[in-house]
Amino acid sequence: MLLRGIGVPRADRTVVVLGAGASRGASFCAPGRQVLPPLDADFFRQAQALDEKDYAQYAKPVLEFLRSDYGPGALPTLETVFTQLEGFERFLRQFSTGRGRRTGRYQKQLGYLQQLIPTVFRAAMDEASCKWHDRIAGALRAGDAVVSFNYDTLIDSSLRRWSKGVWTADGGYGVKAISGVNEWSAAPTPGPIPKEPLRLLKPHGSLHWTNLDPENECLDLHPHPFGQRPAKANVIPPTWDKTVLGTWPWKPVWKAAARYLQQVRCLVVVGYSVPATDLMTQALIKSSLGSTELRLLVVVNPDPASRLRVIDLARAGIRAKTRIIELGALNDFALLLDETAAERRQRAMLPKRVRTAIHAVSNELDDFEERLGALEDGQ
Repeated sequence: MLLRGIGVPRADRTVVVLGAGASRGASFCAPGRQVLPPLDADFFRQAQALDEKDYAQYAKPVLEFLRSDYGPGALPTLETVFTQLEGFERFLRQFSTGRGRRTGRYQKQLGYLQQLIPTVFRAAMDEASCKWHDRIAGALRAGDAVVSFNYDTLIDSSLRRWSKGVWTADGGYGVKAISGVNEWSAAPTPGPIPKEPLRLLKPHGSLHWTNLDPENECLDLHPHPFGQRPAKANVIPPTWDKTVLGTWPWKPVWKAAARYLQQVRCLVVVGYSVPATDLMTQALIKSSLGSTELRLLVVVNPDPASRLRVIDLARAGIRAKTRIIELGALNDFALLLDETAAERRQRAMLPKRVRTAIHAVSNELDDFEERLGALEDGQ
């Protein structure tokens, strides 16, 4: 990845880890947006903000169930609901002997929830693009990898637009894709194909994966990011039970993620908070970094405690010479990367006097931040 804005003069082998906070920090998430890219903690709050038609069809059955089972107070997390629904349904199916027990009640709610997930994501980011994800895609190079734990396709779309010559959806996901490859691949460039192209590994799956064929170990890519319904075989729900990871397509994806983390020199972690229950992801990162020496660790998260947890998780790869940079938001990191070609063209179209004024204001802000920092150090 090209990280000149952070003082890395040449591209080095990089892994970018994206958590839910990376989507929440997208450039289009302006104040007043009706539905935001959901986090585990506020998924059902975002579902309540759906438009009337989608709310009535997809959200209402789930939310009425939650209020009847959990009470009218604070809504539970998505992980809590998935874990309990699967656990209750499994228990009743195996052990219930009482007459009149509705053993299919929880399975029915799981079906509603699997329909609701792509609906919320579509409402939050359908047709949207993120200029911060675009900058990341433009900075990535052959041999790099993105490990995204998000169901959405923000980074997929950015790679398609800005990673020409190094990103192809045919094998780029770590699994074989058949149909839809052209729609999700970047344009080729003249010259030889890289020996080790860019990888986008999605250990929790993706909403645009469809027609998964475990027997032949291949899948299709739906042309619409959120067109595949329901979110069932194509994603791993946020539950404690991760026994599915030993099967295709999850096993090869997780193995590939471990391999890239074992070879990483620059690790960038955006929007991942290290949830206490996410033991498999913690094991993936912690065990893989034990065989590498990090040159650079960049942690992007608005929560200082979450940044510290990521640093502690990466401790096995940190050496005395490792640079550790903490940033508060995705745009803070993206602005350290080179502009995309579209941004350069847009800036070039501004009148010279406007560009000069913007540059002057930027310098004044830098000076103010330096003076403020000096005052804080003096305290």
